[in-house]
Amino acid sequence: MKKKFFLFAVALCMVMSSFGGDLKKSVCIVRTDDMEMDSLYTRLGLVLQRNGYISAGRSMMNRSKSFGSGFVFESKSGAKYVVTNRHVVGNAKKVSLEFQVNNDSKTYNACTVLCIDVKRDVAIIALPTGADVEALKSESKLLKDGQEVFSAGFPGLGGSPVWQLGKGIVSNAEVNTGKLGDKDSLLVIQHTAQVDAGNSGGPLLVQQVVSSDTTYMVVGINTWKAVWRENTNLSTRIAELEDFVTSYETKKIVVKDEKLNDVAANFAKDLSKGYKGIVDYFSPKILKNMSDDKLVSLLKIVDEDISATIRSGDPEYGIRMMVAKDMCDKFKKAENVTLQSANDHGDGTGNTVFLENKSTVSYGWQHFDDGWKIVKTDAVNLDKTRVYVGYQNPNHRLTYRGMIGATLFVPIHESQGVGFMFHCLFTMGSYFIVGVDLGVQGSHPYVAASQYSPNANYDFSGQLNTGFQVPIRKNKIAVSPYALAGFGFDMGKYYNYWGYLEKETSPVVVAKGGIRVGYVFKNGNQVYLAPEYKFKKMIDKLYRGYFGHYVGLRFGFEWCKNI
Repeated sequence: MKKKFFLFAVALCMVMSSFGGDLKKSVCIVRTDDMEMDSLYTRLGLVLQRNGYISAGRSMMNRSKSFGSGFVFESKSGAKYVVTNRHVVGNAKKVSLEFQVNNDSKTYNACTVLCIDVKRDVAIIALPTGADVEALKSESKLLKDGQEVFSAGFPGLGGSPVWQLGKGIVSNAEVNTGKLGDKDSLLVIQHTAQVDAGNSGGPLLVQQVVSSDTTYMVVGINTWKAVWRENTNLSTRIAELEDFVTSYETKKIVVKDEKLNDVAANFAKDLSKGYKGIVDYFSPKILKNMSDDKLVSLLKIVDEDISATIRSGDPEYGIRMMVAKDMCDKFKKAENVTLQSANDHGDGTGNTVFLENKSTVSYGWQHFDDGWKIVKTDAVNLDKTRVYVGYQNPNHRLTYRGMIGATLFVPIHESQGVGFMFHCLFTMGSYFIVGVDLGVQGSHPYVAASQYSPNANYDFSGQLNTGFQVPIRKNKIAVSPYALAGFGFDMGKYYNYWGYLEKETSPVVVAKGGIRVGYVFKNGNQVYLAPEYKFKKMIDKLYRGYFGHYVGLRFGFEWCKNI
């Protein structure tokens, strides 16, 4: 059945191919070469599908094929370019352009991406000198609702781009994109002509027949697809493209050359606007560190604007919105964030450090055609590895961590009896710990020659301990091996040579270790249990040292406090 369907689809495309043969001279496949981002989009697309965003996930996975559509456009000055969507070229500096005409393919490699516009989602690509291509003619008159339109491009079929000419009508000639998602307001064309993954950047056309000859005029660029609605496709108007190309040629639009310090200062100001004010500062490359688990957790707290953006055919932008929101939610007061330093490395990369409530937050930046963008930050934990060694403190805030609890232990050597100790520990960084133990321990008063009295007794005991731990965390479970050594005292009783009962405070040394297993809450606090081994050596007044071996169970609560 699948084979028959595939053959039918290929045959249908061949029929469409003959109908729009002349268009193939002007419409091409635009390819980038970023295997790392391809793999990322495939992985995140699968996560979206598993969490109910079926069409958005499919759209994300199709973006991993690294191809879209474009068409030849001739400016008012007579220069020819290929234009496509900005999201098709991504951050690529060079792309390949492939034209398929009459079962023949012509590819132009290493074509330069000249300029991009984020708001319009448009990119201009240079054609090689002498390229044998034809430009589409433009029709900038305002369309009417119900008017017949056509879409052209190379959506994927069986994993490869295949020519498609679709037919539909204008369902709304003027749609404000500000109502669809978190983008600047822009009037676009809503229509029903087929737009599938791979059509992005292809032309929206109207048909004119003059003397029995059919001519297609470009009226827009197919850009978005509202995947949660039937036949709701959106195209940027050709007038927007004409203005953009004219501005580029007259040098009104140039590659942004702001100083990193100025961009960072504006970023700090825009933080007060919330995540919608800063999302465009983030490059898609920041998502390379995102784990599946992190995306799932963010999908559970999306608001309506983010959900609409993901479902409207731009899931990558929607995920960046979630990252921006996650970061804003972690700041106590965004208005208190100040720029501490900005370093331009001179190779198109840089880093900045911000101060927020006595804590520092760093960002890694990269310069693209549309300016400086954030490619990494410790302000949010994207869970790249999902298994962490050491405490994770993504905000680099000053943090206090402490543990309180108790240990019940029994002897495996007969020097002393069962004991119960309260412990209070503090961490220094991730690995070093210091603290005190206070409690009681069962014993028998002892006499000369280390003989014990049959009378039971309880000694008070206290130690000062220091040591190290290795916190290892996966999701909500933390496993922390630890070892401690210390010194202290025991307040006990003994019988002297003359048979008198005396009290004694004796020095002791201890060494202990165990494995703490805890459950971690969202705020970083945890409850834990830990099987523990302890060795203790004590010396009394008569220098008759004795020692004991114990096993116990430690239980308690660990808290963290950012200041």
